[in-house]
Amino acid sequence: MTTSTSLAVLIVEDRESDAQLVVRALSQAGYDVVPERVETAAEMRAALAKQAWDVVISDYSLPQFNGPAALTLLHEMGLDIPFIVVSGTIGEETAVAMMKAGAHDYLLKGNLARLAPAVERELAQTRIRRERKQAAQTLAASEKRFRAMVENAVDAISLFGAEGTVIYDSPAAVRLLGYAPRELTGRNAFALVHPDDLPRVAHLFQQLLQDPATPVNSLFRFRHKNDSWRWIEATASNLLAEPSVQAVVINYRDITERQQAELALQQSEERYRVISDMVSDYAFSFRVNPDGSHIREWTTEAFERITGYRPDDPRMARGLGELVHPDDLTILQARTQRLLAGQPDTSEFRILHRDGSVRWISNYGYPIIDSTTGRVTHIYGAAQDITERKRAEEVLRETEIHLRVVLNNAPITIFATDRHGVFTLSEGKGLEHVGLKPGENVGVSAFDLYGSFPFVEHTGKVTAGKDVIQRVLAGETVTAFNELRG
Repeated sequence: MTTSTSLAVLIVEDRESDAQLVVRALSQAGYDVVPERVETAAEMRAALAKQAWDVVISDYSLPQFNGPAALTLLHEMGLDIPFIVVSGTIGEETAVAMMKAGAHDYLLKGNLARLAPAVERELAQTRIRRERKQAAQTLAASEKRFRAMVENAVDAISLFGAEGTVIYDSPAAVRLLGYAPRELTGRNAFALVHPDDLPRVAHLFQQLLQDPATPVNSLFRFRHKNDSWRWIEATASNLLAEPSVQAVVINYRDITERQQAELALQQSEERYRVISDMVSDYAFSFRVNPDGSHIREWTTEAFERITGYRPDDPRMARGLGELVHPDDLTILQARTQRLLAGQPDTSEFRILHRDGSVRWISNYGYPIIDSTTGRVTHIYGAAQDITERKRAEEVLRETEIHLRVVLNNAPITIFATDRHGVFTLSEGKGLEHVGLKPGENVGVSAFDLYGSFPFVEHTGKVTAGKDVIQRVLAGETVTAFNELRG
């Protein structure tokens, strides 16, 4: 390290002299160490609650405490902090068990030269985990926000193919027309248009196909699930050429009674785990020969769950190297070169599972360098199956693009406020109809803008805008309408 870096270190150790050795090893590596020593569960819990820590370094065995209990306590408090075991008595099997339980590394007190590199590596990995977690949370929040905009709109949204086949119906469409979710999917919507209106509607639809740049408006009758005819006011936009949509977007409302019913909030649930907490699915050790070849020394049993092969299968002598997808071999080759050059590495690549499926793997490797020869003698590491995370990230990206395009092209308007009634969101193409631009209302009080407007509720009662806003902020759901002007 070229500059001094502040490092808050929580040391779980009953001997002050051993704690000082840890501090000295880190200080010599260039860290400005801010340590605190604890030796009981109560002391550790209080220290973790008191401040943020960069790393926890724990002895394995203490008179009133131990390393496994300290690791469990860290996990119980939900903290993502590197946990490194430094002990004078820990054996290989015990160390592997600690790694499987979530410890990030282990080393002997007699070999503290490895401590600083281990801390630096785990601090980097922690940053990566937190960045990935933040990225996943951002994607999930974006999906929820845009899905809520579409699914909670009063107007309904449907996607049609070029022949009028229903691809998708928003929840509002279910409420307006009485059909169960996906009941209309795959059916031709023209079959449900009133016979007297069909020629005109079909002509407008063909006109839209021929002139995609010009949306069309129409008023027609559509068959409800109960066989009644509902008057529908619709606007259609041709987005068949838009790769993320490939459909005709229909935005419509039921104007039969000139009132709009409430659409219950339907929150999207995360369908896939989109980020890993970097806890290893399996750990491994390779011995590196002078010629650069490497032989597996041991692999944990979770290897079979990820690859379909048992660790002792002769074909797995080189570990995942035998299974890497042909298109990702260059990733593996570059990774191997970095490790043999003494550089820790985390790489993501695909492997071919024994059942023929393709799996994504995040593989971390750490080289052990002989201080005498300067040669890499061992490679320790861990691997994790991140297939579901990769799939989830792709689904989230596609969903966000899809929903954003629909929102920006359908004439709907979505507002959101904080608990004081100040606008925090103002989106949708429908803003054009009230002379507003996206985000123009953000930071402005709804009471100032619409408090004096009269609103007509579904019961016919006329209510002042400020009263409607106060009821909504108090948690009540209110359905009302008025002609708003920007």
